[in-house]
This record gives sequence, C-alpha cells and structure tokens, in this order.
Amino acid sequence: MINLYNIGALIWIPSDTKRWVNDKEQLQIFPHSLSVTRVPMLGIFKGYTWSGECEVLCPDGIWSFDQGDIKPYVNKRRVSC
Repeated sequence: MINLYNIGALIWIPSDTKRWVNDKEQLQIFPHSLSVTRVPMLGIFKGYTWSGECEVLCPDGIWSFDQGDIKPYVNKRRVSC
C-alpha cells in the first residue's frame, strides 16, 4: 500500500461516494453503517485502516473511504488585484 495522504491533509469527497463506519465490536468483514454522500464535501485525513481504507474526519463523524474514491483538495481559485 502506498501512502497517498499525510495526516491532517484536506480531502475532497465527491457526491455519490460510498463511505462506512467501522465498528470495533463487529467482525471486520462487513461495514457496520454504510452511507452515500449526496453532496460534495471536505474532510480531514486521519489515517489508514488495517485493510487499507482511508479514515477521514467529516462534519458528521469519522468515516472510511476507498482510496480511489477521494482526492486531495486543491484550491484553484485565483485572486486578482
């Protein structure tokens, strides 16, 4: 596994992205709670799970994402004087 993100990096999460919460009490075969983002959002990268998913702090909690579903946030707005 290649570490693509540094802890604390700002992450872009597109709409229609699958995310889940891993419950430590359950077997790690299936996610405990699955959700799909309805709107794009930003999050803060927290780290990697034992199975290689990315843990991201979102406004509504810590969620896990597949590495290929999220991207680093890059602000491309130009400020003109």
